[in-house]
Amino acid sequence: MTRTTGEETFGVCTHPRIESFLKLGDSIYFEEAGNAQSLYIIQYISSSLNWKSGKVFLHQKVEPMVSWDLRLQVTM
Repeated sequence: MTRTTGEETFGVCTHPRIESFLKLGDSIYFEEAGNAQSLYIIQYISSSLNWKSGKVFLHQKVEPMVSWDLRLQVTM
């Protein structure tokens, strides 16, 4: 089964692949459960996080086309 929009034709089965690609940003940060509050940065992607349980706001910025250096700003 295919869908056509103007000059573009694509298979319907490509939708899950597109959705999976878009979900890459879902797993940037992970919080570890337990007594000690721990937050892990899993992916270096330009993003922001308001970590309420840790009472911290994180903002990370990466410009991969210019440099892979990470700029991490932490506000308490």
